[in-house]
Amino acid sequence: MEIPMDINHTVGIIVETMLPRQSGRMGLIVRFEIDMEVFGKNDDEGDFNHRGVISLLFLRENNYTRVLFRKGINKEILNEDIYGFFGKETEWTQSSYHDSCWRTDGIRVVADFYNDMKNNLAGFSPHCYFRLDNNPVHILVDNMEKHKKEKRITFSVKLNKHKFDMFEAAKYIQSKKDD
Repeated sequence: MEIPMDINHTVGIIVETMLPRQSGRMGLIVRFEIDMEVFGKNDDEGDFNHRGVISLLFLRENNYTRVLFRKGINKEILNEDIYGFFGKETEWTQSSYHDSCWRTDGIRVVADFYNDMKNNLAGFSPHCYFRLDNNPVHILVDNMEKHKKEKRITFSVKLNKHKFDMFEAAKYIQSKKDD
């Protein structure tokens, strides 16, 4: 059974609920896994799987929302656990920095990634599975350095090793509002 879902709306609600504006250095990571399976028509044709992962990092230091992403296909990123880049500097690409359009501009990269993967399998009819990989995770950003590559804005981001549970995140965010 398929359940239609507007990903922009759904992720927007998750971010609005879990990461209020003016959250200081607190960020929220939402990670998606996309599986595309192709089954051979007979015993001579083998089955194969095409898997991708895209992680979105939301930051709301002020009234604007910054959306950064990392993506990879098959072994590029799959061996990297969702927490694998915590505590070390990694490259993220900015997809949006806006007060309202982040829901469309910033999250569109997930649909673009899905479509690119599907286009790479032109001529096949893959069975596609799309899911949230784990729960969204609160994290503190230790350091961010902005770069400009061609027409893209990227950041070297170092995330703190400590993952916050909901209560710790709420206490941290409230302390920033009290400052």
